[in-house]
Amino acid sequence: MEMVNLTPDEKLSNIDKFLKKIRGNYVAFGELLSDIKRSGLFKSKGYRTFKTFIESEHDMTMRAASNLIQLFELYAQEYNMSEADIEEIGIEKLNMISSLVQDVDIKEGEQWINEAKKLNVSELREQIKESKEKSFKPQSFKELFVKQFHEKWCVYYNCTPKELSFKLAVYFQDVDMAKIKAEIKIKQEKLELE
Repeated sequence: MEMVNLTPDEKLSNIDKFLKKIRGNYVAFGELLSDIKRSGLFKSKGYRTFKTFIESEHDMTMRAASNLIQLFELYAQEYNMSEADIEEIGIEKLNMISSLVQDVDIKEGEQWINEAKKLNVSELREQIKESKEKSFKPQSFKELFVKQFHEKWCVYYNCTPKELSFKLAVYFQDVDMAKIKAEIKIKQEKLELE
């Protein structure tokens, strides 16, 4: 289809056609990427990390790949949504609410999914903003410190908070707990004095 020969109305009406084609493949593509990442299949192509594989081999940003993986894992697996529902809502709105539906009660997550289903992007953005303003509470020093720690290490390891918890569990599984406890106490006191 050559766009130059289309009327302005035809061009505008084609947006929905193209979006349906693109959205129809989000879930399947996310499932494929999730499987390749989880199974380590990218290593058979000589790559040490999934990030290097996806960015070098397929000219795709890790962020885009992560969004598609999250779309599949969070919505298709965790919330058991059908491909049709995911396509209907769209990746844009689902990405907007992903931080609100992760690690919350299923009922609360489903409420946000229903909001995303019935609102357009602008309305949903406003709803999210209002919700965050209502629930805003200042964080304590400890909460901020932990949040910064998680963000720093998630970026360093290019992983989700859940994967980071696993990596930390692996690292700490064989340590001398009493020694670690004593070290933490010293470091905590020093940090609190600063």
